[in-house]
Amino acid sequence: MVLTALVGAANFKRANPRSDTFTSNRGFHHIEFWCADATAVAYRFCAGLGMTQREISDTSTDNRTYASRACVAGNLKMVFSAPYGSGGWTTAGKVAKRAKREGGEKEAVPYHEVAGDATNMHEFVRRHGTAVRAVCIEVEDAQAAFDAFVKGVDDKAVVEKSREGAVVTPLDGTRAVVLPPTRVSDERGEATVAEVKLYGDVVLRFLSSPGGCGAWTCVPGYRVTPLPVSPRKPVVVRADHIVGNVFDLLAQANYLMKGTGFHEFAEFTAEDVGTVDSGLNSLVLANNEENVLLPINEPTYGTKRKSQILTYLEQNEGCGVQHIALSTPDIISAVIAMRESGSFEFLEPPDAKHYYGVDMPSRLKKYANSDPSLQLSEKLIADCERLGILIDRDDRGILLQIFTRPVSDRSTLFLEVIQRIGCMHFDASVKAEVQTPGCGGFGKGNFKALFASVEKHESAMRVA
Repeated sequence: MVLTALVGAANFKRANPRSDTFTSNRGFHHIEFWCADATAVAYRFCAGLGMTQREISDTSTDNRTYASRACVAGNLKMVFSAPYGSGGWTTAGKVAKRAKREGGEKEAVPYHEVAGDATNMHEFVRRHGTAVRAVCIEVEDAQAAFDAFVKGVDDKAVVEKSREGAVVTPLDGTRAVVLPPTRVSDERGEATVAEVKLYGDVVLRFLSSPGGCGAWTCVPGYRVTPLPVSPRKPVVVRADHIVGNVFDLLAQANYLMKGTGFHEFAEFTAEDVGTVDSGLNSLVLANNEENVLLPINEPTYGTKRKSQILTYLEQNEGCGVQHIALSTPDIISAVIAMRESGSFEFLEPPDAKHYYGVDMPSRLKKYANSDPSLQLSEKLIADCERLGILIDRDDRGILLQIFTRPVSDRSTLFLEVIQRIGCMHFDASVKAEVQTPGCGGFGKGNFKALFASVEKHESAMRVA
């Protein structure tokens, strides 16, 4: 299937053709950030999200290319990596090892011996600042996933062009292949890892092991460490979805659909979500199990104000991950804890009186006669208003959401904290009640409020 145009939220009909080209029913495994100082960024996220550092990779593990800290909260795994100095600190023989991988060498090695070199990492950080480098999904067979992806896209990544037609050259070249399937190991076992381009300088990482990959927070080759234990309980438990900003939505979506077989889960056009001044087009891709959700946005042009998506693309020097949505079972407690930590600041609704007094109640009113279990209490609504949490729902469930300000100095990456309510069903495979992925939608009713909040922030920062 090739997408040629978006039809908009009102005309979109969701269907799951179960068209994946490989098995990825275990969902997101980890998210890796590249940054200038892994220690500082990891400590900040641990403090703000209640994460605990579980593993490290650095000179103590014979990694002389970069320092890396792997942190966990529930099923959420985040990895923060920063390069050492270029040149002499690059692992000797790494280029030769990668060449042998291309030639089919099968020796199992620590991941850092075949990962990106320090020069590449330094250039990534120069271009993007603190940003997501890898979105890792656990698959049944990384070799099979890699083969299917590369065959589907003919080993050609999307050629990214700015609005003016300038080609944005990715760090890893124009091929889809970034890292061929590689056996990696440590004392806990062996796994296979492979990487292909997702968009921009972000890679889609495939990870598999015969016994599952739960033993590792990242990939084999890290050293388990008990330090530091977070003084807070985890406030989030997993990644719900990971959103990318690109120049050409249809080109990127078709590329990923050809490689993965993922299907369209939702879509929104500028008419659905834009403000008067600017807008975006967006669609969501999902795997068969719909526990890997990858929304993609593109900017619209010709509006009074520059789209916030275009501002991102300029500040990020190309395509990349715009935000990560983190799921919590209790958003009220999560937001309070994050604010008390001082690690993250939140956006505020631009017109709280109108949003909570008129806009949000009018959207919820049409569901007044629906499932009683999906009716929000007056106290919960009051708490949401007090904390600036947005409320939306669809015919299946309720979505509570709030967004942080950008996590670094650039107006690029930010976090979303969400709680989904409803859509519970019994899953015989795990013998428990589980929630249907995407329950309550993606906040279509809140897009305008979010856009206005971001525009207000960008105006204050004078980056729009």
